Amino acid sequence: QQQQQQQRQQQHNKPKCLVVHTGGPFQGRTKPTLLSTCLSLSIPYVDVCDEWELAETSKSKLHSMAREKNVPCIISCGIWPGVSALMAKEGAESLASKLRSSYCNDEEGTAAGDESTKETKAEIESIDYSFFTAGTGNAGPTIVSATFLLLATPVITFLNGRRADKEPWTEMKQIDFGKGVGDRLVWLLDNPDVPSTALYLNCRHQHNDDDGDDTANVVPNVSSRFGTAPLVWNYLFGGMKVLPRSLLYNRNAMQAFALFSEPIIRLVD
Repeated sequence: QQQQQQQRQQQHNKPKCLVVHTGGPFQGRTKPTLLSTCLSLSIPYVDVCDEWELAETSKSKLHSMAREKNVPCIISCGIWPGVSALMAKEGAESLASKLRSSYCNDEEGTAAGDESTKETKAEIESIDYSFFTAGTGNAGPTIVSATFLLLATPVITFLNGRRADKEPWTEMKQIDFGKGVGDRLVWLLDNPDVPSTALYLNCRHQHNDDDGDDTANVVPNVSSRFGTAPLVWNYLFGGMKVLPRSLLYNRNAMQAFALFSEPIIRLVD
């Protein structure tokens, strides 16, 4: 306890600073080097990591150290995972709430002698994320480089409630994005919104089971797809998969290719 008090006092006396790590792309990284360094120096840390395995490694290996040293560290504060996952969570909970009300009303009807009513459970069959961007959306070479790296990254999906890694840029679907955008083609691409959504809702399901609430069921299927315009870019991405995975996962090579491609992409945009 005295040691913890001394650490807090030392931390209090140090100049206040914060490291904000936005140096992506995070794809292909396996070690949270900067986070580890910040913890060793007792410096608070925030990043925008959008690589699921790296984020999980950060939590599993450094969470205890952060607590012991009383250093606040927040990871994955960027767009992935982000608002999309919160929208899915809100939609799933709203559906469960509505069907729970229906279930309660059915029970009341049955109690009153109406045998035609049936028990209703809130079953969410799937959560399917679909994203479409016309061109690059004015993204810089780092985002383009990250896209290339994702073409070598197995896609995390959930099938029948279990994680199932799939080949990137496969299983094409046509999605209606509404007025002004219309029908667009999208392909599987890794997105940390998928495991964060599935694992959260599955944990809620287990918690509800423990509380005796059987109206919220496990989410069996979760996936995420992306597409862009013009359509030819999508087929070029698919064609890049013929390259060796070791080349696609070469961060320096993909960054150089992104810089080389940027003038052409800007012209097409």
